[in-house]
Amino acid sequence: MVNRKRSFYLFMLLFLLLATTGTAHSDPALSQSNISQSRIVGEITTAISGKILWTYDAGSGISGSPAYLSRKVFFGDNTGILHALETSGGQVLWTINTGNPIYGSPAIYEGILYIGNLGGRVMAINANTGKVVWDFYTGEGNQAGSILSAPAVQGQYLLFTATNGKLYCLDRETGKTFWEFQTGRELRSSPLLYENTVYLGDHTGKFHALDQGTGKKIWGGGAAGPIDNAPSISDGVVYFGSWDRKLYATRIQGVIPLWRTDLGGAITTSAAISGKKAFAGTIDGRLAAIELGKGHILWEFESQGSFSASPAAGGYQVFAGNTDGTLYCLHMESGRILWEIRTGRDILSDPLVGDNTLYFGSMNGLFYAVK
Repeated sequence: MVNRKRSFYLFMLLFLLLATTGTAHSDPALSQSNISQSRIVGEITTAISGKILWTYDAGSGISGSPAYLSRKVFFGDNTGILHALETSGGQVLWTINTGNPIYGSPAIYEGILYIGNLGGRVMAINANTGKVVWDFYTGEGNQAGSILSAPAVQGQYLLFTATNGKLYCLDRETGKTFWEFQTGRELRSSPLLYENTVYLGDHTGKFHALDQGTGKKIWGGGAAGPIDNAPSISDGVVYFGSWDRKLYATRIQGVIPLWRTDLGGAITTSAAISGKKAFAGTIDGRLAAIELGKGHILWEFESQGSFSASPAAGGYQVFAGNTDGTLYCLHMESGRILWEIRTGRDILSDPLVGDNTLYFGSMNGLFYAVK
């Protein structure tokens, strides 16, 4: 178990800097991964064995999470560099300096990559060439709202949140503002788009469902603590976790609360959904499997660190990075360790599986491809 001093340190670290990003692959072919937060692109047809195919040295700690598209992988680091690699051997396709640290993952739509940084800058970048199409700023200097999570894109709409309390909706082609929604407190979580509705939690513990076209609130709910991670949706039910230690399930039609389950610690990841199970991590190092019907905990795995990177889940495997520097692969049915990779530094990057290969980064500066 984590001692109290270390728990408090990690809690404050996450409070000041990070919100779990959630999946940001908004290409139409990848939309299901986005909704369920499974972070599996395509299907896992062969189990990931834990063999490292290649590593890439980014030269700085990898604070952002990867996105995958057409044998390319994209991620940001804590100096603000966005890296584009080809996936067969990790060769660099291009890099671009965004000017400030990156903590979210890119969203990709029709060949354009969208990314935000800690300086409040959002950029639209050609995924093939690395050339900037347009950029947008949430403000100047101290007035800028930092962007700690991934954007979301669907149709003509690009949405992202900032620590100035605003949810922004832009025209994805031009960067012009459609509307803004002010929550009154900093936002750290990615929005989730589903059937013309935007779902979002805020740092006061409020949960919002907004009309995608207008930004008007349709319904709301909440928790007894901050909601700093992107929600998940499966079979018409939205799931979100809070610092109040509970994972909540609400049926969207009729806005009917179904259950809430106490995971024993502040929930610091999105819930990755695979089949009839959700998988979520806590600040005190627990990773839990929860059955979706009644919210019963099926198993719990305990680590020596904290889970601030959201897990990926598919096939019979769950992949989760930890601040103890370990990437764990657990059996989905039992929670037992199948294999692990020790990096020696915190893993803040959400793992992702694309075409039967696992990708993740570490604060040791290495980006890993694992088969």
